[in-house]
Amino acid sequence: MRLTGCVFAIALAALQTAHAATPPPLDSGSWNRIVSHWKYATSAYQDKCASPNGKVLLKTFSNNSTGVHGYIVRDDVAREFVVAFRGAPDGTITSTIKTHQTLTTLVAPGVPKWGDLPPRVHAGFLAKYNSVAKTIQDTLKAEVKKNVNDYGLYYVSSTGHNVGGALALINAVVLKYFEVAPQTWQYNQAYTYGIPRIGNDEWSALVSEVAGHYRVVHTNDGVPHMIARKKGSNGWTHPPIEYWTWKDPPSAKTTEVCRLYGDDGYFEDNLCSLNITTNVVNGPHFTYCGISYKTPFCK
Repeated sequence: MRLTGCVFAIALAALQTAHAATPPPLDSGSWNRIVSHWKYATSAYQDKCASPNGKVLLKTFSNNSTGVHGYIVRDDVAREFVVAFRGAPDGTITSTIKTHQTLTTLVAPGVPKWGDLPPRVHAGFLAKYNSVAKTIQDTLKAEVKKNVNDYGLYYVSSTGHNVGGALALINAVVLKYFEVAPQTWQYNQAYTYGIPRIGNDEWSALVSEVAGHYRVVHTNDGVPHMIARKKGSNGWTHPPIEYWTWKDPPSAKTTEVCRLYGDDGYFEDNLCSLNITTNVVNGPHFTYCGISYKTPFCK
């Protein structure tokens, strides 16, 4: 059953009251990184962005048949490459998530063959990612070869909103297995905003093992719950770690670092947004960190 109107407001208010006494809020450094990578994600909605977030644009990529668009930048201050994926267009978020919503084994350039319990992900999202995977890998490889002793030790961050976030998370995991030089990369991480569930328990465990993940959820955003949670190899779970902005205005003080597991011993903290029962596209989905999802940061 979906809570709506004043009934939902009461439920959300109760959760917010409970979180007033929870562990200390997010540190300011992590919050600043969440905001910065959200700006990369919003800039990915632009058709042209000469210098996303004021950084060096290396490559734009797209596949019109799969509807994937994004870009790659280099930040020499943070010593980081950022791969940003555009989210689904307005009015198509639900249909994009529901199309090919079946689980398939993670197969992508560079990843190993899996055993009896492979990580399985959304078939539609994986097809979208694989349509641009080689372009992303070739671009990073060429860039690192320019200065392997320096660029080879950069971070690689992937970011995106809704479906773009799903592709970003797949990218972060795949790049763990794609080495273009010794010690590449220093660290892989993903910053995702309002993403739906995209894989099974084995997928969530893999994400936890090989990639740092900031899974940001804004209050009662319904998109993260559009695909229902189901435990097991044939189910759907969110990987850790959730960063839940449980109250507006958004800030480090109103964003909680959720637990790795819930009280049931499975991924997803039942004290965070798992308690939200709305599962449709709604207002909170379109604003994160106090910034609208199509705001350009293109110098």
